[in-house]
This record gives sequence, C-alpha cells and structure tokens, in this order.
Amino acid sequence: MPANEEVVDNQTSAQSVNQVDHHHPLYIHSSDTQGSVLISIQLQDLRERFDKVNASRAVYLHKKIATLIQGVSFMSVYFSRLRELGDEYETLIPPPSCGCPESKKHVEYYQLQKIYQFLIGLNDSYENAKNQVLMTRPLPNLNQAYAMIINVESQRITGKNVYDSNNNNKTAAMMSNRAQNGGQNGGSNNSGGYTNIGYSRGDKPKNFFNESII
Repeated sequence: MPANEEVVDNQTSAQSVNQVDHHHPLYIHSSDTQGSVLISIQLQDLRERFDKVNASRAVYLHKKIATLIQGVSFMSVYFSRLRELGDEYETLIPPPSCGCPESKKHVEYYQLQKIYQFLIGLNDSYENAKNQVLMTRPLPNLNQAYAMIINVESQRITGKNVYDSNNNNKTAAMMSNRAQNGGQNGGSNNSGGYTNIGYSRGDKPKNFFNESII
C-alpha cells in the first residue's frame, strides 16, 4: 500500500505542475512585465546590427584572402598573414563541426580551398614547387604544403649566401694579387701597369740661364 500511495502522490504532483493557476499570487501576467517586450525588441535590433557588421567584415576578409599575394615578402610573412585572415574569417563564418558525412565533405572542401589559395598567391618562381605539391598523393594539408614550399625558399637562401661568399672570396683574392704584383714591380715599369715618367740617360734638360747671351 505505501508504494501505491507514493505513485498516486507523484501523479498528483505531476498534474499540479502541468496545470498553471493563472490566479495564483506568484503567477506573472504579461501586463506585469511590459518592459520585457521592449527588451526583446532592443536585443533583436542589436542582433540585426551585429549581423550586418559581421557580414560586411566577412565580405572584406573574403576579398583580402582572395587577393593576397606574396610579392616581395618572405614566405613566413605571407603565410602568417594568410592564416590571420583565415582564422578571423572562420570566427565569423565557422565551418560545420558535426561528424556527419556531409559535414566532413564540407570541411575537406574548405581545407582544399585553403591550399589552393595559398599556392595561387605564391610568386611565379615557385611554379615547380607548386606543381610538386599538387602532384603529391594524398594531397598534403595546408601546413604540410607550407613546409614543402618554405624548404625550397630555405635552399635558395642558402645557395645565394654560398654564391655571394664565393664571389667575395674571389674578389678579395684578385685584389690581394694585384697588390702583391704592384709591390714587387715597385710601380717603376710598364709591366706593373705604370708609366715611367722622367728623362733617359744623357738627355738632361738644357739650362737656358747658363747660356751666354751675345
């Protein structure tokens, strides 16, 4: 019997919860909260304003991403700028995060667009490197593509430094040889690239002041 009474009490309490007494002293009528309507309108207005601002910002970011190029910047500078724009764009228009098949396809397509945009903005001097990235299977993600491209840039910088160092060494060696040759010749004959200035033997200038004037 106690169990049956407990079931009856639960059913009675559930019915009392579902039934709202509009005449209860604690019941809030719509006329008692007139300001709530104004608050709802203001919040809706603010939401619409922020939505418009976010849409304008999203369009601006989309344009900046589509027109961003490397130019004369280093690879790290170009990639960092592209990532900053992309991260801000995702905060305004985030990709779907559910695990459904359609969501996964959308995320894969979105990541593919990132790689394409990164490669499009590179200088023409990286054409071979871009083709190598696109021919890699499976296609690398954005970070992997960046690692492949920046490796090419590092090799170019290293090769240029070695070339400049060799040229500087050759120039220094040539200057040293010229200085040594000039010191051995004493600068007194034509073999060292200098011109002799003076009079030959027995060919002294005449002293007109010593001649007698008749």
